[in-house]
Amino acid sequence: MSAVAVKCWLEVLLADHRVIRARPSDEAGVETERTRRAQATCDLALRNVKQRTLNNRFEGIIRAMGAFRRLRLRAAQAAYAPSGAGFAAAAASFNAAAASN
Repeated sequence: MSAVAVKCWLEVLLADHRVIRARPSDEAGVETERTRRAQATCDLALRNVKQRTLNNRFEGIIRAMGAFRRLRLRAAQAAYAPSGAGFAAAAASFNAAAASN
């Protein structure tokens, strides 16, 4: 397997919530170059998974902001339409302010 395929495979595993995210280690407790490389690869894959998750969450929040802005505009247009209750209240407020000046 190539290094890129291992990283992609590892990211798929780490993205699954059912997988225990344990860093690789030697059973003897002796840290070798192979163990350090495996830990670095695992750390990089985990960082990529977490970054992708945060980016997706941020993108969802931005999309929701746009949707809520459109909903608020649509509600204001319905309330202040010439036949709406907001239109009558705004007209009365305007007429009272114009009369007092």
